[in-house]
Amino acid sequence: MQRPDDISDFIVKHLKYENRKQLEEYVKKHFEYGTIDYAVDERNNIIACVRFNVSEDGLTFDIFDFSVEEKWRRKGVGRDL
Repeated sequence: MQRPDDISDFIVKHLKYENRKQLEEYVKKHFEYGTIDYAVDERNNIIACVRFNVSEDGLTFDIFDFSVEEKWRRKGVGRDL
């Protein structure tokens, strides 16, 4: 399992967040609520990440961050998240 800091690093690298400290707090909360998912390669490097919220009825998902490493795009990684 990856640490929240590893997820924050991935998001900052790919989505250009300016407020790293605030993002780290968001990522920690999403870990607590189970509203973050990620994929890793064979060397346990993060290759994709999605952070989301779920509506109270459980039918609607709001996606905040979604990124897949460029070399892993068009291979179904994002769909699997």
